[in-house]
Amino acid sequence: MSTPSPEPGFSAYVDQTAALMGLSLPPESRAAVIRNVTMIYGVAQPVIAFELSPADDLSPVFSPDFPSHD
Repeated sequence: MSTPSPEPGFSAYVDQTAALMGLSLPPESRAAVIRNVTMIYGVAQPVIAFELSPADDLSPVFSPDFPSHD
């Protein structure tokens, strides 16, 4: 699987996110981080594009009924 070319804005996103998190991103690591963000974006696209129907509604929340120890 080839890595897609970075989308416009991914470089800025990586820089801004690192700054917000207080991380110092060394220049030798920055390109690898941008490649990973690009790859994650590519992998997520089919999931994001998949449309759900009303029949695909979430299941109810499971709440276990723990016995009381009175």
